[in-house]
Amino acid sequence: MFDPIFAIATENEVEAVDLADMVAAQRGADMARLKMQAGALWPDGIHEGRLPFALFLGLTRSNPQFEAFRYWARSNSVQVILIDGPQGSQPDAAVLTRPFTDEDVAKILDAL
Repeated sequence: MFDPIFAIATENEVEAVDLADMVAAQRGADMARLKMQAGALWPDGIHEGRLPFALFLGLTRSNPQFEAFRYWARSNSVQVILIDGPQGSQPDAAVLTRPFTDEDVAKILDAL
């Protein structure tokens, strides 16, 4: 059995590193960085064809890749954690509000 992989799609490199550190410290899990290139998903750090357990989605809604990532996650049964998403507007996604702490991330992960 493999440890879960978490993924992040964000425009903020510092946020990606901070979340990776928080998830690793709390769950001992790897964080993969997801990128869209030429309309295809390129997972950086996902090995052996494994899908992430959950996706932290920190792209702005105006980013054309936002909906592509949401669709990809839903299509692959990957749980979505919206960073700064409006509370309650997305019943299929948890919401993590900036600025977030280790405790905030722990609460989100515990709820999954």
